[in-house]
Amino acid sequence: MQKSLATQETRLLDLLARVTRYSIAENGTLTVETPDGETVVARR
Repeated sequence: MQKSLATQETRLLDLLARVTRYSIAENGTLTVETPDGETVVARR
């Protein structure tokens, strides 16, 4: 795995460990949020 991909993976896993809120929209979009306001949005 390239270093940049490993860095992204580590950051995502860290963020996911801190998620306190999530929502799934009607179109299937998943949004997760941490207490400090960081968010990740996933779409198909």
